[in-house]
Amino acid sequence: MGVVQILCGSILVVLAVVITVFILLQNSKKTGLNSVMGGGSDTYAAKNKLGMKDKKLSRVTTILAIVFAVVALVSYLII
Repeated sequence: MGVVQILCGSILVVLAVVITVFILLQNSKKTGLNSVMGGGSDTYAAKNKLGMKDKKLSRVTTILAIVFAVVALVSYLII
């Protein structure tokens, strides 16, 4: 195994763990049965309470997924 293969593999493992953590940090967009039973709050303030945090997490997750795909493609082409 070459140094580049080990480096790409290590980067992919780290990115996979970081992407998983960022996905788990995001809030679920589904309200589930809570809204059916009348417990859901559809006010503007409730919907946008953590909007900026979720947007940032979503954006970072998307960027990390793109970097992961590029590194995987580059490592495939090099190997």
